[in-house]
Amino acid sequence: MLKRLVITAALPGLMSTTGLPIRAADAPQPLYQRMIQRYPAPALKDLSGREFKFLVDPTPFAKEPKAAFTELWQRVAAAAEKAGFSTTSRKAGKAPKVEATLKEYFDTPGQDLWKHGYILRVSTKAKKGEDIRTITVKAIHEDTLRTLAAPLTVLGVTATVESEGNVGLGRDGRLGEYIEKGATWEVRVDRLGSLTLGDFGKFMPELLHLGLTPDTRLVGTRVYAVKSKPGQLVLPGIGAFSVSMEAWSRTEGGEIFLLDLSYRSEGGYYQNAAAHRAAERFMADVLCRDLRELARPDSGKWGGSKVRVLLNRPGPE
Repeated sequence: MLKRLVITAALPGLMSTTGLPIRAADAPQPLYQRMIQRYPAPALKDLSGREFKFLVDPTPFAKEPKAAFTELWQRVAAAAEKAGFSTTSRKAGKAPKVEATLKEYFDTPGQDLWKHGYILRVSTKAKKGEDIRTITVKAIHEDTLRTLAAPLTVLGVTATVESEGNVGLGRDGRLGEYIEKGATWEVRVDRLGSLTLGDFGKFMPELLHLGLTPDTRLVGTRVYAVKSKPGQLVLPGIGAFSVSMEAWSRTEGGEIFLLDLSYRSEGGYYQNAAAHRAAERFMADVLCRDLRELARPDSGKWGGSKVRVLLNRPGPE
């Protein structure tokens, strides 16, 4: 089973799974400092930023995504202001604009791609037409340095390759971080053939070096995703971070079974100490402490990853 290397730091005011308070002494340093100690420069120099992910329990919110997003953003904005942060809304008093996407995660029936350290996703956006597919392959190797060294070379089309840190609530009420590297490109659906491993491998040959044959059958796990950017989180002395919310359902217009809120800090890992510190403090003080009743009850199992929940791949113990 794939295990991601996760660096953790304790959060003030949270309880461990034993019911005992997590002591400040358990986390003498912020998470980003521990990451830097583990990976001194220039190991993380290619990271474009860090995404902070908070899994939300959708049960108390409206079943319709726009209404759920409005309710969630109001709760977050109020808690942020109370904690000394500030927020801006795109359109005050109006429901946030949403974008719908059909996402399908492909793997073998035994999840061999995941076991080898890869995620393969095919996305369709209505505004791009039914014949265009966005392909994303992510490297999620157990070893962070191996993830960053993954070629993810794409042939025959223009691709974007990006590495980032992902911060989420882990087990025992701690923040953890793992590194992903992803390549994204667009193709017409007729170029994907019958969606075998070889059909994707002709664009990314790396996938054909995993010990699986090109005719390996891939099966899809489909979700209907609705995403919104309701506003920005303003961190004192740092600047504004764009906030996103995303709701997943198993059928179009169906009941929300996964809901999250995320925000992203941009820039080099080794140059942004103040931004790292402020972004971590918002997640610790506002999301994971003041709004802990909004968290998905089993959040610690997934490290902020909706894909882990979808594919039932809990994070490392």
